[in-house]
Amino acid sequence: MIIKDKILSKYTSEEIEKRLGIKKYNFYKNSFRGTLNYLAELFDIDYLDYTFNDFLIDYPRYQAYKEADTIFNLLKKGYTYRSFALKYNVVAMSHVQKQLKTGFIYNTSSIPWELFEFINLKYDFNKFRRIEYYKNHIEIYDDKEVLEEFREHFNLREKVYFEKYKNSWHLATKGFLADYIKYINKKLQ
Repeated sequence: MIIKDKILSKYTSEEIEKRLGIKKYNFYKNSFRGTLNYLAELFDIDYLDYTFNDFLIDYPRYQAYKEADTIFNLLKKGYTYRSFALKYNVVAMSHVQKQLKTGFIYNTSSIPWELFEFINLKYDFNKFRRIEYYKNHIEIYDDKEVLEEFREHFNLREKVYFEKYKNSWHLATKGFLADYIKYINKKLQ
């Protein structure tokens, strides 16, 4: 395992034994297959320079998951699905788990805010002419073609409309994607 090799290269044997305790014997076996969340509780994964690609090699079952990078971010902070759900009182964690495997449903409201810090949507939300933030939704203003591409990219139900009072095309949306864009905006301020 790559993570095991990185732990062995970054930590002394005394540090490893101190952190692992009695489980040190399992760690040194060739058959060691420790989970990332368990190792993250004992070792600083960022210090190890353990990457997402390393994760996919060590844990190949996650290669089939559409949101594997979110799972990686969650596990490297020491969470399991269950521990995350318990800590943040997430009732619909099974629904979240399904979306991590099959891909996010961007109109849904089942993704908890607490998960946003682990999500990294690879999209430049700053490219729009203007985004207006409201309590329950957001409105994105730009050219019709840009908004249609955005709508199709995230498979949104809402349509692109011309706002005559603002003399511009816009897309109003709510749910996970709107909340995530609000989160990103708040984080940048």
